[in-house]
Amino acid sequence: MDLGNVNWTLYLNTLFWNLNYWDSISTLAGEVENPSKTLPKSLLYALLLVIFGYFFPLLVGTGAVPLHHELWTDGYFSDIGKMLGGVWLRTWIQAAAALSNMGMFLAEMSSDSFQLEGMATRGMLPKLFARRSRYGTPLVGIMFSASRRSWRQRTSCTVLE
Repeated sequence: MDLGNVNWTLYLNTLFWNLNYWDSISTLAGEVENPSKTLPKSLLYALLLVIFGYFFPLLVGTGAVPLHHELWTDGYFSDIGKMLGGVWLRTWIQAAAALSNMGMFLAEMSSDSFQLEGMATRGMLPKLFARRSRYGTPLVGIMFSASRRSWRQRTSCTVLE
């Protein structure tokens, strides 16, 4: 690799983006029983899962097939899965990626809704956002966060088309 020819801004931005959402735990800490004991342990487990979840597929993907940089685009791990294990592995990888994206969406939406609820509790937003459902979830914050994300996705798709 030619280190002088690396786009360091894009590289560091990608690394930062991949580690995004670790700060969201602070907005959910009030919902955790014994957070000073539970959160460090759960973050350690999550860190280990992320390291192995990135490292192992990357190791297999770069070691099992010839390395052609132009092929490394969206969905290439699925293609490698098909080359190594057939259609079932490709399908498994795609399903895991879809579930991962849904999980990240739900985690962000939960974090945003609890953040809105916390701001309403402190008087920075209308009290409506502080109301919780019978299950203890910030219902108005969830609906507001979901509708905002839905609107943003529709407008960003329109801009890209």
